[in-house]
Parts: sequence; C-alpha cells; structure tokens
Amino acid sequence: MCRRTLLHLRRNAVAYCALFVAMGGTSYAAVSLPANSVTSKQIKKSAVSNVKIKKNAITAAKVRKNAVTAIKINANAVDTTKVKDGSLLLRDFAPGQAAAAVGVAGSGSAGGAGGASKGDAGAGGAKGDTGATGATGPTGATGPAGPAGPAGPRGIPSVVTRTAHSATAAASVFCLSNEHVLGGGGTSSGAGWDINESVPIDFNGPSGNGATPTGWRVTMPGSTSTSVWVLCAAP
Repeated sequence: MCRRTLLHLRRNAVAYCALFVAMGGTSYAAVSLPANSVTSKQIKKSAVSNVKIKKNAITAAKVRKNAVTAIKINANAVDTTKVKDGSLLLRDFAPGQAAAAVGVAGSGSAGGAGGASKGDAGAGGAKGDTGATGATGPTGATGPAGPAGPAGPRGIPSVVTRTAHSATAAASVFCLSNEHVLGGGGTSSGAGWDINESVPIDFNGPSGNGATPTGWRVTMPGSTSTSVWVLCAAP
C-alpha cells in the first residue's frame, strides 16, 4: 500500500505542486485586492441583497447625490414616521405638490405653481347692525366709606318770643340763661302813649359798654298797661 502511495505521489508531484500554487494564489488575491478595485461592473446583478448588508451600514454619506429617485423607492415605503421634523422644505416638493397638500387650488398661467400665490384682499363688508343690549351684571360690592367732610355752617337757631306786662309806664322781660337776645319792643293798651325807651338790658340795667344783653325794656310815660317782648335765640 505504501509503495503504491509513493508511486502515485512521484507520478503526480507536478500536478500537486500546481494545485497548491493555484490555491495559494487565489487566497492571496482574495485578501490583497487594492482599494476601489471592485466596482458595480464586477458585481453580478442582484448578488448583493438586503440580508447581505449590515444594518445601518449604508448612510447618507455613502449614497451618491440624486442616486435614490422616486422610482427606486417602493410605494408607501416612506411615511411621516420616517421623515425628520423640519427636514423638508418647499423646494423639496414638485411644482404644485405642496399646494395640493394644503388644499390650495392651482390657478393662473403658471399652472399648479400659481395656486400657492395669495389672492388680493376682498373689499370690506358693510357694518353689521348693533347687537342687543346684554343683561345687567350683578351689583358690585360696596366700597369703603369715604373720609368725613368738613363741618358745615352753623344752622339757624330756634327763635322764641318772650313777653311781659306791667301796670306801670315801664316793663322788662329776659331770655333764659342759655339764650341770647336778638331784638325786642313793646306796646301800650292805652291810646296816645308814645314809647320813650326801648332798649336791650342786662340784669343790672341798660346794656352798654360791651356787656351782653339778657333782656329788653320799654318805657311809656303815663301808661298804666305796658307790654314788652324780646326775641331770644336758643342754641
């Protein structure tokens, strides 16, 4: 058995050497390819599928600008949950597409793009009728009391008339102690008697020299029935 094996190796030594060299050369080529030497032309169509690409291995930086177009994206593959807020601008939409999204009808010679322009403001409408008066609101709380006003002028005191009668030619009458004299006078029941004296007096006689009068006196010479009265102001 050993002789047969040795004989086989001797007869096929060149073939085995060629096989080893070929296998070694292939392995070397597989691990030492220069950068960017494998392009899309060297890759068989559909050879690279989703299952052969690591998740998140392809980023925006690795995709050529405008390489991904609408026809390369499956219908409804991109929804609002896959679009970052604020990442889409008006220039990212086709003409008339943004206007249609917000329900603005296109018009004018510019076609769909014309719908995005704002129309002129309409004329102001006529003034409407005055509405009905609303219900009366509830009464507000009573405010605080205001400060006291200044004292008013002293009112007119009450005035009383006090009288006295005398069977002589003179008669006198006095106000009360809390009253003061305003004026006075007198009469006689007899005819032809002239008033000789009608003056304010105090308890000591005719009021004079600044003394405060307390009563009134009249004198009628010859009269035997003299009446006197005095006006007294009460506080």
